[in-house]
Amino acid sequence: MQIGAASEPAAQALLAIDDPVRREQYLDFLKARMFRQTLLCRAELAIDRTPRPEVIERLAVSTQAQPQGEPGPGSAQAFAGPTGSTLTTDHPLVIDALKRAAAAWPAALWVRDLLGPAATPRAPAPWPATRPGPARW
Repeated sequence: MQIGAASEPAAQALLAIDDPVRREQYLDFLKARMFRQTLLCRAELAIDRTPRPEVIERLAVSTQAQPQGEPGPGSAQAFAGPTGSTLTTDHPLVIDALKRAAAAWPAALWVRDLLGPAATPRAPAPWPATRPGPARW
């Protein structure tokens, strides 16, 4: 759930909603989202929302967030998105992954390729993970 655009009271109210479908619906209203991509499943199927590494590393990621300044050794790095949302982290792996993903924008990168400096870069993720963007000459 992306609640970065919400005020602190609104974010706390959203986090208090147990039903994820209802919570996302309220977030749609808050963000004035007019389109939602939905995955429908049969009622008898159990949905596992646990973020497991073996699932996450098969995903692709992209971001327009850019680093704000340079961190010192062991210090936090801030990233800012185009709408003003920010994320600050002091985790070196996260800092490196966000910088690499930002540099690749509008392409998406495989999460497995962002798991460390020794990761072997692969081709950008295929459509639909690769976002269309301006031609680079």
